[in-house]
Amino acid sequence: MPYKRGDVLLALYPYTDLIRFKKRPVIVVQDEAVTTEFDQQVVAQITSKDLQAGPTRVEVDKNTDDWRQMGLVSDSLIVTDKLATVDAVAVDKAIGTCPCMDKVDTALSLTLKLSVRDAE
Repeated sequence: MPYKRGDVLLALYPYTDLIRFKKRPVIVVQDEAVTTEFDQQVVAQITSKDLQAGPTRVEVDKNTDDWRQMGLVSDSLIVTDKLATVDAVAVDKAIGTCPCMDKVDTALSLTLKLSVRDAE
């Protein structure tokens, strides 16, 4: 996939039953330097603000610069506690780029219980 970390895509995202899918915005959270023999990437779900906000979710309010750059159509949440691996054939198109990856990284570190360490 020619997409980079922070790209916002429209893609078929799986429901938790892994049988049904819905086209929705997602954000690429996998570093583009990570390559495998598979044409797929790890993404986080972006949804409208129907869900409860929390420390593992990044709010993107409508009519902000972040929202405009991401190509979203309503107030949204980046849900880092809903990750999936999406195959290239499931991606419809790129719609924007996330300028607030620092907030996404903080939420991901909580979701995955990672601590950021200085490189030695």
